[in-house]
Amino acid sequence: MLEQSLTCCDREYYASPLSASVAIVFNYSLIFIGTFVLLQIWGLDISSLAIVASVLGVAIGFGLQGVAKELVSGLVVTFERSIQVGDFVEIGEFMGTVERLNARSTHIRT
Repeated sequence: MLEQSLTCCDREYYASPLSASVAIVFNYSLIFIGTFVLLQIWGLDISSLAIVASVLGVAIGFGLQGVAKELVSGLVVTFERSIQVGDFVEIGEFMGTVERLNARSTHIRT
């Protein structure tokens, strides 16, 4: 298997699990704010996006409910630290070591 370098979600990279959680939230916030700043630089009126935001809210409520549920679950796991990088876990028929925790996924090496 390929070895990966340390990422922002690895336990060894940060002094505490809380700092890894803060880094994940900061990363998503920076992408969100950067997108709006970029749209303003391009001359798009952000206030006109209220209708688009409401349509996206309905789409998330109906069509993307599973994705939103996974994202919220991932953030809960990230903040609660019920599992951490390096823990040995068993999920159904799979057993392995947690390699990486993301907001939407957990990478396990079997």
